[in-house]
Amino acid sequence: MPLIDMITRDWIKTKIDTERNVMLRQARISRSFSMCGGLMILSTLIFGLILPCFGLTLRHVTNLTDPGKPLPIQSYYLHDVSKSPQFELTLLIQGVGLTLSGLTYTGVDTFLGLLILHICGQMENLHMRLTNLGKDTNYKAAVKKNVNDHVRLIRLSS
Repeated sequence: MPLIDMITRDWIKTKIDTERNVMLRQARISRSFSMCGGLMILSTLIFGLILPCFGLTLRHVTNLTDPGKPLPIQSYYLHDVSKSPQFELTLLIQGVGLTLSGLTYTGVDTFLGLLILHICGQMENLHMRLTNLGKDTNYKAAVKKNVNDHVRLIRLSS
């Protein structure tokens, strides 16, 4: 939660246009990662759940535990999955499990990517402020602010 609060404070803070553009560029990259992750989950669900419902499968079924129609997760089932209501219920439960595991896995990866990209954007903004440090009228206050931001980013990244 402190990481999310720090990211929120960074976005609320007043900044110059170049710093805002850097942050927006990093946010666009993070959003594209999120969309790609979502599309990967969707395509996996289409190929793993929806196509087998129509009898199309991309895997080579050699497992003796899949009599009749293949299920997305090969396993030894304690009940007869070849009968109609058991097959559909097992397929539904496996579909929910696959969806939740995919969302969890992708959500964690996307959050870590967002965190890394946010730190990179903040470091780039810090670099720009340090490059233009001599142009600031209140040199001592600017150095103090930059050092505090640098320490904050080090804490955020460790």
